[in-house]
Amino acid sequence: MLFNAISAILPGANVQKVLREKTALLKARINSSIGGIIIVDNQEKKILQDQRAIDPWKIPQDIAGDKDDCLQVQHGYAHDEKY
Repeated sequence: MLFNAISAILPGANVQKVLREKTALLKARINSSIGGIIIVDNQEKKILQDQRAIDPWKIPQDIAGDKDDCLQVQHGYAHDEKY
């Protein structure tokens, strides 16, 4: 859907390049934020997150980097009483 929207706005442009640039900019802004940020899609699947969203719950990197969101949610629930 986003691909189609950008294609309509930028006809003839290298849409993949534009998406890569916009994604890099978004990642940079997320990583420079004060608070933790997790971005999810319409199906509630994690798209991006910064380290500040991981640190408070001491989520191991292998779980935080996994595309399976269930692992991260389970870890959060297991450690929720601390926060």
